[in-house]
Amino acid sequence: VVDATVAAAEQLQLSKSRPPWQEPLPTQISLVSLIRHRQSSTNDVAGRIVTLGMIDDPQRQDQYPAQIDLANGGSLAVFGNGGSGKTTLLTAAACSAAVRDSEAGGGTLTIIGFDFASRELGLLTHLPQCESVATADDLESVTRLIALLEAQLEHRRTQASQAAIDGQAVQEPSPILVVIDGYDNRAQAFESDQAVGLSRAPWLDKVNRLITDGRQVGIHTVFTCGRRASVRSSVLSAVTNRITLRQSEEG
Repeated sequence: VVDATVAAAEQLQLSKSRPPWQEPLPTQISLVSLIRHRQSSTNDVAGRIVTLGMIDDPQRQDQYPAQIDLANGGSLAVFGNGGSGKTTLLTAAACSAAVRDSEAGGGTLTIIGFDFASRELGLLTHLPQCESVATADDLESVTRLIALLEAQLEHRRTQASQAAIDGQAVQEPSPILVVIDGYDNRAQAFESDQAVGLSRAPWLDKVNRLITDGRQVGIHTVFTCGRRASVRSSVLSAVTNRITLRQSEEG
């Protein structure tokens, strides 16, 4: 019966009917194509709402860009094993935000990175929006950037409080995007704290405070981590945007 049906369709030169489902997503999707998607260009906000990938939604028979609202969701935590693509996603978030900032004329978004894992975040320094990327083997840079961000956090909170006291509208501050690769490795960066005269606990607490309190004043964080158990409960409860990546079995 099937063979007869196929033969009849070929004889009548009938075109192949459209399947009731979308075509499978390609194995690789360029960030450029995602950013050019109509939904991305409409909804993205530099440093606040970023495009990270493509969602295949079989139930709705639709495919659309995956966007993360860092302001409303309290930053973004990315979990996964080594080789699962955490650093790639981190880089995509930074580049997506940088593109939107450049399209708007530039000069508003600042990107600051901490690389405690892959040593691949240095690529972000090519972006005009990137202030600096500190690595685990450069404690001076790590602590300098943490102190800079903490000062910004306090300054912005003071400005907001003063505006509220004066009865003035609080101006939305320019966004700062903080990317941290290897959140669970950050403590190891201070293992030599006795040699450099540093106590690591205060610096780790400062990073956690940036994640939990920063979004209120335009400082948004995207960080990667191997296990959820490595993230303090107070930090995890403040971050509702979470992605878990599965390592491919191929190769």
